[in-house]
Amino acid sequence: MNHLLFSGYTHYNSSTLLKCKIILSKVKRNSYIFYMRPIVHPAKEDVTLEAFFYALSNATRLKIITNLYKAHKDGEEHLNCALSVTGIEKLPASTTSHHFRIMREGGLVHSERVGKDCNNSLRIKDMDERFNGLYSKILENLKDHY
Repeated sequence: MNHLLFSGYTHYNSSTLLKCKIILSKVKRNSYIFYMRPIVHPAKEDVTLEAFFYALSNATRLKIITNLYKAHKDGEEHLNCALSVTGIEKLPASTTSHHFRIMREGGLVHSERVGKDCNNSLRIKDMDERFNGLYSKILENLKDHY
């Protein structure tokens, strides 16, 4: 597998613009070459309270978080994107991708590519350590409303 290295800027939230290096993986499928950008997650120390609450400020994202939390309570470690949006109005792929990016930047979810799927899990432990148990309390209250 070949890798290409780009240097550029990445936008984490409205006030922070970080310089980063992006490695694109060169994947050959059916004689086409795809470049996949790695999924970036902020360290728990870098997640701000503003980004955390901004990620929670949309009803669609709250429904996705609730679906992930219910799966977590049922013993499932992660859900792929399609299962995460089950029961939510039909969303275009670009909108779903946007919501997951906002939730990653806010520290709510961890996403990992497995083949062409993207598995998502909640970052409960990290965000509870960062914000003194706030995330668990929010999740417990969300399950009754969505």
